[in-house]
Amino acid sequence: MGTALLLATFDPGEKGRRMIADALHGAAETLFLPDLADASRHEALQRATILLARNTGNELRPSEPALLAGAKLIQFMTAGVDYIPLDALPPGVPVACNAGAYAAPMAEHALALALAAAKRLFVEHAALAQGTFNQFTPNRMLAGRVCGILGFGGIGVATARLMRAVGMRIHAVNRRGRSDEPTDWIGTDAQLGQLLESSDMLIVSAPLTRATRGMLGAAELARMKPDAILVNLARGEIIDEAALYAHLVANPGFTACIDAWWVEPVRHGAFRMDYPFMTLPNVIASPHNSASVPEARELALRSALANCRRVLEANRLGIWWMRRRRNCRRIRLPEQPKHPKWRRRAESPSRAHIPASPRMRGWLPWKETRTWTSAGHRGGLQGAQPSRPLPGASRQIA
Repeated sequence: MGTALLLATFDPGEKGRRMIADALHGAAETLFLPDLADASRHEALQRATILLARNTGNELRPSEPALLAGAKLIQFMTAGVDYIPLDALPPGVPVACNAGAYAAPMAEHALALALAAAKRLFVEHAALAQGTFNQFTPNRMLAGRVCGILGFGGIGVATARLMRAVGMRIHAVNRRGRSDEPTDWIGTDAQLGQLLESSDMLIVSAPLTRATRGMLGAAELARMKPDAILVNLARGEIIDEAALYAHLVANPGFTACIDAWWVEPVRHGAFRMDYPFMTLPNVIASPHNSASVPEARELALRSALANCRRVLEANRLGIWWMRRRRNCRRIRLPEQPKHPKWRRRAESPSRAHIPASPRMRGWLPWKETRTWTSAGHRGGLQGAQPSRPLPGASRQIA
């Protein structure tokens, strides 16, 4: 087995280069695509064990994605990859987005928007500017109310922890209908209606997939409380734009806090809204900057490198389980065996996952280094050869 190569498609700066060197601990050679001449680029892409990228659509030349057919992982720095041309990548190469890397600043942003809405900060700011002093117009406490979270992944969990700290009860929906994070209620996507009806505030933090596109339309908004607060940190396309505007006009007590828009510069090359949301007093808006904090790039790089390190270690030990699974968001482990003597000993160390997308295809790595024992506990096992075959290792998932 030759020397592993981590190839970055971008220049992370001097600090970023030091972080990469420290994270890899000599486990792989490191090259940066902007430093290489044309002939060297071709060779480096063919040799790459891992490609670390922001957007292969504009960082790779049209003929270059095909050179990555031998790579073990394409690791993106971004959490959402729905705007990246994944269909141009070799179909057999595992792809990982960087979900959860920006969860902390985005959770803070959600809390800030929620407080601004509940306390009527922008409404009363505008009133004061006109000379109106509404001292006795009531605002709302968050404590004791229900915070609903649509998409209970890294961002949803981080937001739940902050909302719980101010006294809110947490209701959530995810695909499994369960989570290791404490909640007061959790259900599956099929129980979305129950979440909408119970929530005083709804946080949208789900990825944009074929299943979530247009998930919140006129019928779903109508099931929400007339004075609910809707906070969208995810993607505009999850909510029907026309339906949201009409709902806001018809229900002035309903507040929409919009951080994620339908047409944005990074994904579409321009910013545009088809309805005049900014003329409505019950809209609080931000330019999708919930993760735009000075620490964001460092947090994202550390998260991505941790996953790269796991893959390098698994590659060194020859531990690779493969699953064929289309349109899934996250690599999943098989269900725990029904026999009571078996216990899971290790939680998956991997953060590698991909969003469901009509363009996503290919093999996903089953690179969990997991041991099954009759007595044990959940903990991180990174790089440990399983002492038994992984149950269900040969089963194919549709």
